[in-house]
Amino acid sequence: MHVSINTAIFENEVKKGKSQLECLKSLPEKLIDSIEVRGEFFNEGKIEEELEEIANLCKENGWKLFYSVPQELFNQEGFNQDIENKILIAEKYNISNLKYSLGHIDIRNTNFNKLNDILNNTSVNVTIENQPNANGTLVEMKKAINYLSDNHIKLGYTFDSGNWY
Repeated sequence: MHVSINTAIFENEVKKGKSQLECLKSLPEKLIDSIEVRGEFFNEGKIEEELEEIANLCKENGWKLFYSVPQELFNQEGFNQDIENKILIAEKYNISNLKYSLGHIDIRNTNFNKLNDILNNTSVNVTIENQPNANGTLVEMKKAINYLSDNHIKLGYTFDSGNWY
């Protein structure tokens, strides 16, 4: 069995001022395989400082580290240009997976060759997930996943049952 913990379970504690790191330190280290931190739970200006400490905690406990990026991967201008920065951060802190919300794919404005170059030149796994909006309906997700797959775009898919409607 593989046990993964998303820091979303600590939302109430984070709202009361606890950091994700403080919350993660309360977990039973031997029972967990991976953790997923949430970008929106970091304090601005302290993201990399806390990520470094979380990465060290993960290393000590043998946990894989995943990062939920609170941004859409695709938008009207193409793909989210911040992905390169997020990949650099992931590589620096040994984050094995970055997860983005899908967004809306505009095939006319998206440079898929550039995106694939970015994705093919990293060991970081990047996934998209369904959203609780019009982009996350079964019809839209199926259409997007088929398009990305047919065009050999190196993206994985994360199904979030809490976002399905």
